[in-house]
Amino acid sequence: GRYNLVEWEVTQLRKGKGGLGIKNLEIHNSCLLMKWLWRFCDEEISLWKEVIVHKFGQNSPWCSNEVNCTYGTGVWRTIRGLWSKLQENSKIRVGNGNNVRFWKDNWIGEVPLQDKFPDLMLLSSNPEIVVSGSWSPQGWDLNFRRYLKDWEVKRVVDLLKEVDTFGGTIMEPDRLRWRHSSEGSFTVNKLYRRENSIMQEEELKIWRNVWKNIAPTKVTCFT
Repeated sequence: GRYNLVEWEVTQLRKGKGGLGIKNLEIHNSCLLMKWLWRFCDEEISLWKEVIVHKFGQNSPWCSNEVNCTYGTGVWRTIRGLWSKLQENSKIRVGNGNNVRFWKDNWIGEVPLQDKFPDLMLLSSNPEIVVSGSWSPQGWDLNFRRYLKDWEVKRVVDLLKEVDTFGGTIMEPDRLRWRHSSEGSFTVNKLYRRENSIMQEEELKIWRNVWKNIAPTKVTCFT
């Protein structure tokens, strides 16, 4: 048989970086599946989405419930498993605020408010409240289950500082925006380039550490 004259990892580099531009099929397939998850978030009315919601239920306006059963659910189970990665790389642009959960969705700052203020969310009288239900032109209306202690009041002050940049709701639908695009739009190619670049950087770090640990001192002094 024939032998490859080029390392496989090198063939997957973009041509501009000295590679052959051959796609990593595992990463590319994952990106294609995530496109369906993005469509679930982005499309308000579609028959296929209604079928998914009817079969699995809806965890939030942005995603279905987790898929726990295995029989007959393989494809969507795999797609639904990419939700955490989609969350990490996207952010909700608030429109009317009807579909954005104040505590649980990623709409302001870098992470959902429940991650920064879990103690306050546990005290909330409605942890599922949406932005439109907690905001008015007069300001935020945050209801808690009991009177707050002094240190909890300070936490509320920190919370209000966190959401201070919010300009209010508008008469438009809430939208998911891709963090790594100036237009906020998701494309398979953009995600692939990002994921492939991250993987190659991680592999490069591993090989640097291996070389550092096994190379003789006389050799490493030239690296």
